[in-house]
Amino acid sequence: MATLTPEQIEDLRADLGDQNEPYAFTESELQRLFTRADGDYYKTFILALEQLTMNATKFYKYVAGFTRAEQDEIFEQLKAMLEYHTKKQSGTKQAFISGIAHRPPFIKEEPSDA
Repeated sequence: MATLTPEQIEDLRADLGDQNEPYAFTESELQRLFTRADGDYYKTFILALEQLTMNATKFYKYVAGFTRAEQDEIFEQLKAMLEYHTKKQSGTKQAFISGIAHRPPFIKEEPSDA
């Protein structure tokens, strides 16, 4: 059975933005996720992100002092991160091509002297 090293746990916490106590995940929870992911670090990250996203659906809107966090904002940010990393892991490669389309110049008709 694979286990995370202390350095990997620290890296995983950093990757998840879970560096301040109280942590979102205990060390044993991270080890359990690593076991569920068959020892794959990146799959562990995805599982943890999925759990954070699911937990975000439980949040309520609140205002405290000058800080305001909306349920939609937290959930949407986590959802966007999950989509990004899921696509990254699945190897989906998309090319984005941007440019300016050529547009012929507009020629104004001259009035005739007739």
